[in-house]
Amino acid sequence: MNSLFKSFLKLILVLNVFFVFVVVGETVNIFGRDLDSSQTSIVLNSQALTGTISTDIGKFTSLTLINLDANQLSGPVPSELGKCVTLQSLDLGDNFFEGQIPSELGKLTLLTKITLTFNYLSGQIPSEISFLTRLQNFDANGNEFSGTLFTEIGKLTDLTSLILDNNNITGTVPPHVNKLSHLTIFGIYKNNFEGSITSEIGAITSLTRLWLGYNKFSGNIPSELGMLTSLLTFGLNRNQLIGAIPTEFCLLASIESINFNRNSLNGTIPTEFGKITKLTYLDLSFNLFSGVIPSEINKLTSLENLVLVSNKLNGTILPEIGQLTSLKILNLSSNQISGTIPSTIGHLTALSLIYISDAQLSGNLPTEIGKLTLLDMIVLFKNKLGGSLPSEIGKLTQIAILSFSNNTQLNGTIPSEAGLLTKLIIFSIDSTGLLISNNSYSEKICNLLTSCDFNWAGVTLCPKCVNANTSMTPSMTPTITPSITPTQSTSSSTLLGLSFFYSLSIVVLTITSF
Repeated sequence: MNSLFKSFLKLILVLNVFFVFVVVGETVNIFGRDLDSSQTSIVLNSQALTGTISTDIGKFTSLTLINLDANQLSGPVPSELGKCVTLQSLDLGDNFFEGQIPSELGKLTLLTKITLTFNYLSGQIPSEISFLTRLQNFDANGNEFSGTLFTEIGKLTDLTSLILDNNNITGTVPPHVNKLSHLTIFGIYKNNFEGSITSEIGAITSLTRLWLGYNKFSGNIPSELGMLTSLLTFGLNRNQLIGAIPTEFCLLASIESINFNRNSLNGTIPTEFGKITKLTYLDLSFNLFSGVIPSEINKLTSLENLVLVSNKLNGTILPEIGQLTSLKILNLSSNQISGTIPSTIGHLTALSLIYISDAQLSGNLPTEIGKLTLLDMIVLFKNKLGGSLPSEIGKLTQIAILSFSNNTQLNGTIPSEAGLLTKLIIFSIDSTGLLISNNSYSEKICNLLTSCDFNWAGVTLCPKCVNANTSMTPSMTPTITPSITPTQSTSSSTLLGLSFFYSLSIVVLTITSF
């Protein structure tokens, strides 16, 4: 009996040693830590790690997850990663990795997710990635990848997200993308893709986000893209596209954001846009669109941003604009839009910005403007507005910038209520007939401003301006620089105001969503 018991104990001892060997495995020092090579995950994101990934990473043959996001790791991605054949998720984002992606990653056939965002990785994305047929998410945004997109991409039929934004990838989009039937996000924003946009993208009806902006695409917009009925955001901005917007786009019933700015698109704005009732953002600026703004646009009651800057549009602002009750930004500058500003603009109580400069607007500024209490910017310079400023302007207590310059038919005295605008930074009225009275509120207005440019011609200046330079008299009519008071030197505060105004103007003119 004792002999049998001893034999049993020996067996238990042998099994225990074997168990420890198999389960515990080798201790490997990596990232300054002693880790067990048999562990199934390495999660060290946001740990301020430095240095490189050791080639010993290949010893972790049971890994299913590596997350090294948001550290300060650098150097190349080691080819030894290809030995981690059970890996399912790899996140190396937000580090300083450089060099090429090793082709050995193509051996990790269980991978479903690769995140390489915001590194310095370069070279061509290896075609071996096409071996990863279980891959669902591939995000390489913000690197220095170049070369062409591998034509075998159509083999990644499980992909739901392909994001290659902010790289230097060239060539055309392979037509085999039409096989990515589960793809919901396709982003190649800010690359060097060229040629025509392949119509095969229209076959990916699962797409919700399509970002093709900041490339060198040319030719027409394929009408087949109108088949993307699940699309929510669509960016074609800053390409070299020509021709008209296909009427098939009215089928995009779910779309919320369209950005086609800075192309050479022409023709009229399709009336069919009025059927895209979920649209919140529409930017067609810096193109060659002509004709009137279709009245159907005014049916888009969810629209928050309407940006049509620098086209060849004409006609008037229709009273129906008052139906756009969700509108926050209205920018119609640098067109030939004429007529008056309709009183119904007072219904747009969500507006924060009105920018309609360099146009042909005439008539008085409607008193209903005072209902837009969320406005922080009104820019209407270089129009043909007339009459005087309504006293209701004093209700715009959030306003920072008022610009009415180069409206020569504006006249009368600036209303005393303007002294209530305590957040005012810029008040630009040069080359108008507006006058400022010599009383207490006029000095209050001047004190509010970073920069004031009250016109001299026939004006009694406020005491602040008169005291600034007693050698100047109201009868003098000097040549003035817009947004610089003629009686004061160009102070640092004035220059700051000018810088802010013109910088903000540029931002508004080029507003985009992508």
